[in-house]
Amino acid sequence: MVNYNDHNLITFSNSLLKHFGVKTFHQTEPEVDKILKGHKKVVVMLFDGMGRNIVRLHLKDKDYIRSHYLCTINSTFPPTTTAATLGFLTGKYPIETGWMSWTQYFEEYKRNIILFKNVDYNTDEKLEPANIAETLLPTKSILELVKENNEDVTVFDWSKEL
Repeated sequence: MVNYNDHNLITFSNSLLKHFGVKTFHQTEPEVDKILKGHKKVVVMLFDGMGRNIVRLHLKDKDYIRSHYLCTINSTFPPTTTAATLGFLTGKYPIETGWMSWTQYFEEYKRNIILFKNVDYNTDEKLEPANIAETLLPTKSILELVKENNEDVTVFDWSKEL
């Protein structure tokens, strides 16, 4: 059985915060703390759905990802794309951010909204002008926190650059 409180995306993100001298929200990941020590440049890639079993099934022992395996980092609970991604990006659990699933109902708008897309799930209508999810469930990413606390550190979200 998976223990969603240890070795997860949240503890991983809090290790990144700690590494850059930012106050953490939760415990850190000891294995990640150790590997980050002494490094100034850090690149993190998050692959949705790329769990340990998928890696074992599709990659050979000599393949880069398997041969450089450090430890298993579990998802969040619930282990949905939205909850896990926001958990990683904020260093907070889904219960803290309110981002639980791909689509959530918002009574204020009487709509089921696809959070990442800001689209009405039932009509496919793009909701303008404001991002409703960000308005009702505001978050601050660990990238923003690192940038705010380290004027000499360059931080960017490559997914936003694409």
